[in-house]
Amino acid sequence: MNISEIGGAGFIGSHMCERLLQVGHTVVCIDNFQTSTKANIEPFLNSPHFRFVFHDICEPFDITCEAQIHLAAIASPKYYMKDPLKTALTIGIGSKHVLDNALKYHAPTLLVSTSEVYGEPLEHPQREDYHGNVSIQSLRASYDESKRYMETLGYIYAHEY
Repeated sequence: MNISEIGGAGFIGSHMCERLLQVGHTVVCIDNFQTSTKANIEPFLNSPHFRFVFHDICEPFDITCEAQIHLAAIASPKYYMKDPLKTALTIGIGSKHVLDNALKYHAPTLLVSTSEVYGEPLEHPQREDYHGNVSIQSLRASYDESKRYMETLGYIYAHEY
């Protein structure tokens, strides 16, 4: 299968690339190294089943694929608190571009989210129907809220298209 992995040069992404290649898939890794590094994907660069595309998903893209895995996010508080707008745009607008690419190629897409969408929980453990305790005014809102928006976009695309 030809799989696009958005954010594939990050820690989790590079391990996912490695595993997908091990089981025989072709991988197109899309990343801009904003919080990742080329060193994470160097072992795969000479593989005929691996292709790297340097791209910021805040801009639309057109990558032929049979499936996508969307890992792109500025996930570390160390980084997202320095540039909350870039964090929100990468996850929010970037997710729309990922879903538009999925729609074009009829590609199932895994949107990787986070428990941060629940904010500071008022109950523990959280039930499946728990909707969270989040604040748009928190220091973490650029990450938390944009991940919630990504999930909303995923729901809309799944139900509309």
